Amino acid sequence: MLSPYWPLEGLRVVGGPVELRYPVPSDLARFAAAGAREPYLPSVPMFAVRSDTPEERGRRTLQYFWQEFASWRPGHWALSLTVLHEGEPVGSLNVRARDFAQVREVATGSWIFGDRRGAGLGSRARAALLHLVFEGLGARYALSTTAVGNAASLRVSEKLGYERDGTERVLAEDEVVPMVRLRLSAERHRERATPDGLRVEGLDACRPLFGLA
Repeated sequence: MLSPYWPLEGLRVVGGPVELRYPVPSDLARFAAAGAREPYLPSVPMFAVRSDTPEERGRRTLQYFWQEFASWRPGHWALSLTVLHEGEPVGSLNVRARDFAQVREVATGSWIFGDRRGAGLGSRARAALLHLVFEGLGARYALSTTAVGNAASLRVSEKLGYERDGTERVLAEDEVVPMVRLRLSAERHRERATPDGLRVEGLDACRPLFGLA
């Protein structure tokens, strides 16, 4: 039974080969185990501490999601969703915003487990997230960043219609990481092919949490 106090538990994007849902406790356990296997990645907050042991990296992964849950406000929120392929968790996507009701702009991020990359799951999952962002929430722009040199991520973004929007430099511990900024408008998103059959479930009850009427 869903809690009336936290309707995000019922939020899903379904109908495609990859589906998204709000994380359940067993998903968080999978995230921690997968996070513990990831290498040091300065551009990814969960994996950006060089000295972490696998256990510490797994714990930091859990804390990342817990912090999102605890800090939610309608004017400043971050939503992570579990990526499911054939019912199995294979990663997580994130969408976040400040003052969304007025600005109508979000930033997105993605993480597909290391042993599930290279099979096209990331592009399908991101297409489902963009369906939620533009058709469900009514965003005008979606932003993304990726490390310079991450050719695979750039290919997926450009396939989805993102356009380059400059560069920035991010400090992770003592390392400066050059990043590519990308931007996708609602109009450009709708001009491009969208997977058929996608639909958002459970959003109406969540609208006040996003600052929407």
